[in-house]
Amino acid sequence: MVDILLASDSIDVLGGSQKVNVSLTSGSKGDRGSYILVGSGNPNDPLTYIPTQKVQTYDMFINLNPNDVDYLYLFQYLNWDGQYQWVQLLRLIPNTFLDNYEGAYAGGAMPISIPLIDILPLSSTGIYQKENFNIQHTVINSLPTASSIQVDSMNLDTMTLNMTLRAVQLNGATWENVPDGPGTVHLIVTVV
Repeated sequence: MVDILLASDSIDVLGGSQKVNVSLTSGSKGDRGSYILVGSGNPNDPLTYIPTQKVQTYDMFINLNPNDVDYLYLFQYLNWDGQYQWVQLLRLIPNTFLDNYEGAYAGGAMPISIPLIDILPLSSTGIYQKENFNIQHTVINSLPTASSIQVDSMNLDTMTLNMTLRAVQLNGATWENVPDGPGTVHLIVTVV
């Protein structure tokens, strides 16, 4: 940008520098990763295929396996405590919790407790209340099932979101509580 200074008897035009120096020698020396890779699973798992021959520091990896607990997480290849490994950075869809939750029914009810840190950043836990969570669920059952879910509390002492799932199943022509014992429910929890 050119600055113009006006005086009563002359005009002086002042401009920027005639020479610009760019230093490229800061930081440690060596090759840097620049690839964003995608695959099916946690990249630290030896069974996960990584589509490159040579992984470099700072390469990124996105887990696209919907059956994996780290689904849609972004990893970066870093030197962590003296070892090179893939470090989990962030979830590409923030403030969302996805899980096939395994719990136990008793009298047709299953208590569910989810760590808040799995849904929200730690700095946001005091901002929200239990009414700010949208919970979608699907009960896994071989019989027709009707269910409801109720958010009981957001406990800041234990940092958990606590809820109760109630489910009944159609057995022949009769609705009855889902039997006591283990059960699975698919959960999607988002912040609204």
